[in-house]
This record gives sequence, structure tokens and C-alpha cells, in this order.
Amino acid sequence: MSKSLLLLIFLFSVISSCKKDEVVEKEVSITNVQLQPIDAQRVRLSYDRTVKGRVVVKEKGVIVTVDEEASLWNRKFIDSSEILTQSVAQIIRLQEANVRFYIRPYMITTEDTLFGETVHHDLGDFYGVGEGVTDADGNFYKTVVIGNQEWITENLRTLRFCNDEPLNYVQTHADVSESLPSVTNYNYDTSLVPFYGRMYDLNAIRDDRNICPCNYRVATYSDILQLIDYMGGSPAQTPYYLKEEGSIQMGNGLWFRHIPWVDNSSGLSFRPAGRAFKNDASTAVVFDELTRASVLGVLNGNNILEFVMADGYYKYSVNYGHEENFYSVRCIKVN
Repeated sequence: MSKSLLLLIFLFSVISSCKKDEVVEKEVSITNVQLQPIDAQRVRLSYDRTVKGRVVVKEKGVIVTVDEEASLWNRKFIDSSEILTQSVAQIIRLQEANVRFYIRPYMITTEDTLFGETVHHDLGDFYGVGEGVTDADGNFYKTVVIGNQEWITENLRTLRFCNDEPLNYVQTHADVSESLPSVTNYNYDTSLVPFYGRMYDLNAIRDDRNICPCNYRVATYSDILQLIDYMGGSPAQTPYYLKEEGSIQMGNGLWFRHIPWVDNSSGLSFRPAGRAFKNDASTAVVFDELTRASVLGVLNGNNILEFVMADGYYKYSVNYGHEENFYSVRCIKVN
């Protein structure tokens, strides 16, 4: 067979192959978009994605936004998998409270941009109402359920351990002890206790007799991290969710300065209870930061850390604590 004939057969085969490809119908679609709530923050999105024929897909994924238009200019979660045609099911975590989220799958090809149906989900507060709990002194605390945690919504104010044994009650400088588990009031003023709770030293906080109501315990740093993660993990937004609404400036709250974005969507109602520390030069207790900061003592192993939310500042901070200081305490239910 001559080379010319072989070349002719080859060209004919290529042309025939091209013609066969050309008759394959293209199909690109996103259908059956459905949204199912899982819990306070998570939803399950499902949809069918179909790609047939000679189609080059440049990008695919899901748009999640508070913008009703739900366009490519909004936040996107890109799907990097190589599978094009499939029934997609994914869990999406929403990170703001009291807003409506719009969710829309999309696909970008070399020829077009396709969108699935836009679905929406109304996200409420981060919490559910708990059963409440009473401490050894008979003080009742409301509780909220956030994820798998149940927290008291006020600073602890008991003078007794769970087993009814008393703490060392520091009411004047003369009552200060280096060894006894101790509790005090801001400025030694009992009238402030209903608003801000009491403050406890490290001896009391880590005592095995437990200053929290029975079946509750002092919150740890790990508990705080889990709480923050559940609410989206943002250092800039977390204080808005945790702080009680209102301000002294506006005449409707306890925080000194007004911050318009505070919504207490956690239900935890943190107040600026200040802090107290023992003066290095004497046994005197020094008080400061009332109305200016919430300084929560949280355990990290056998040590103490300070979880601080300052007045007028949009971020929280975590600092090393001191054994001689007194801190506000929050309790969490033992699972």
C-alpha cells in the first residue's frame, strides 16, 4: 500500500472521529437544590450536577452570602474535586446570628456560567434555653445550651462549695489569706453582687470541692475555645455575641461605652465586672475596671488564664493569670 493511500485513510479516520464527537450533545445543569437544617449553625445542601459532552469546567462550588442576589462577587466555597457529574451533598456552617443566609450552587465553564436555584436559611440566636441551676447558697442561675455545652448566664456569686462548706469571705483587707480558698465582692460592696456576681481566687477556682453548683464545674480554656469555635471562631466578632447589650452612655446598660453591633446572640450576657488583685506591697486588695472589662478566670490545667473582653474594644484577649488575683467565674454543666 502506498504512503499516499495510508495518509488518506488516516485523514479520513480523524475526520470521522471529529464528526462523531460533534454529534455528542452537551448537557450542563444544576438541579434539585435542597437545604436541610442540622442544628443552630449547620445546614445540609444537596443538589444534582450534570456535565456531559465536550465541556470544560473552570470552577464549581457554592455561594454563601447575606446578599439576596447571591452572585459570584459574594463569598464562594470552591469545590476542587475532579468529579463533575454527581449528586452533591455537603454540610455548610453559617457564622453569624440573626440573619438570613442565601445559598446558591454555581458552575463556570469556558462558554457560560450556570447557577442552581437560590435557597435560604434564617439563622437565629446561637443558643437554646436550659433548665437553670441552683448553687449551694440557693442562688438560681438561668442557663443556655450552646452546641453540646450548657452555661450559666451570670457570674457565679456563691459563698459555699458544692458540698456546703464555706469559702473564706474577704470583706475587708484583714480577711485576705494566702492559702484559704477565698471569695470577695467588688469594692467589698454587697450591693454590686446581683449585677456583677462575686470574684474568686485561684485557690477557690481549682479546689476539688467545686465552687460551682453540683453537676457543674468551672469553665476551662478548652471550653472557651469550643464556645468561640461554635460561634464562628472570629476574634473580632465573638465579643459582640458574648457581651450583654446596652451601655452607660446610652442609659440602658452596664458597659460604659456604646457599641452598636453587640447583640448577645450567645445568651451569655457577659458584664464588665472588673477585677481584683492583691497589692504586692501589702495585703490590700485593689479593684479596677468595673464597667470597663469582663475578666473571666478560666482553668488551663492547674493554672489560671484571663479571658478578657474590654469596653469599647472589638476583640477578646487571653492572658496569663496570677494566683493572687480574684476573677469572675462562669460554670459549665458536666456532660
